Parts: sequence; structure tokens; C-alpha cells
Amino acid sequence: INDNKGHHQANCSANTFSRKTMHDKILKALMDLLKSAGILALKEPTDVLTKPGNNGDILIPDILIPNNPLVEDNLNTVYDLFVVHPSNHGLVSKTHYKISKYNQAIEISNGSTIFIPIGFDLYGELGPETDKFIENIASFGYTSKGYKQSYFLNRFYNNLSFIFANENT
Repeated sequence: INDNKGHHQANCSANTFSRKTMHDKILKALMDLLKSAGILALKEPTDVLTKPGNNGDILIPDILIPNNPLVEDNLNTVYDLFVVHPSNHGLVSKTHYKISKYNQAIEISNGSTIFIPIGFDLYGELGPETDKFIENIASFGYTSKGYKQSYFLNRFYNNLSFIFANENT
């Protein structure tokens, strides 16, 4: 069930407060990781994408990295974070759904923006693009800051394990 803006989270009786809390904590950990690696990232930008066929309603990704140094051609990149239950191939199906949703909006944008879904299940499994995203941040951090990749990876995964341990109790 979506509200009139297409937002599912606030209206779903099957959705728990825990999943939304976990989403927000993971987003904060990702933003901290990006900042520590020296990557300019904007949280929940409202002026990037418009939903197709929805009277100008906006699509708000979780992260925008303008001129993204982590992707080929330094394209603007939007990331949408999601947390799903591990049953029924949740990560795979939600990834496909997110790609479809965002690619429709990107097609009517200027074409210089790409979308990458960032998924986690409730028990900590990472979505298909998530591990690569985190590894790329660590590599960039090594290049730009001189810290070992393990510094960034350990920092993020320690935060992540703390989030999952506290939210799954």
C-alpha cells in the first residue's frame, strides 16, 4: 500500500519500525563511510529525479554522489538503500523492482545519472551491488586518504554488525 506520494514505508502494516530504524542507521553508516573516504555525497536529495507519469512527484534516493569517482565516466549516481526479509529471494526481487522504478525516472532525466540499488536483508546478507559499492569506497579511501582498505572495511562492517545485532534482538 502506497500513500499519494508513492511511499510504501509509512503505510505498510507488515513493515516494522525496526526495519525503518535499521535502514536509517545503515544509511548513516554509509554516509559516514563515504565522508571518511573523501567522497562528496548528498543524503536524500530532492531535486534529482521526477517520477514518470506522476504529475511531477519527485523520487527521493537515499544517496546522490555527483561526478561519482566510483563509477566509469564519473557519472552522477543515485543509490537507494533497502532492507528486506531474507525469505522468498527478497534481495533479488527488491533489487529488480528498484532498478525498474529508478530507470524509468532516469530515462526522463538528462541521461547523465545512473542508479545503483544498495540492499541488505534483516540478517546481514548484502545485495548484488552492495559489496562492490563498499569495496569501491574502501579503494577510493586508500587512494585519497592513504589509509589501508581494511581501515574503511573494518569500520563499516563493525558498525553494520552492531546495527544488526541491536535491531535483531
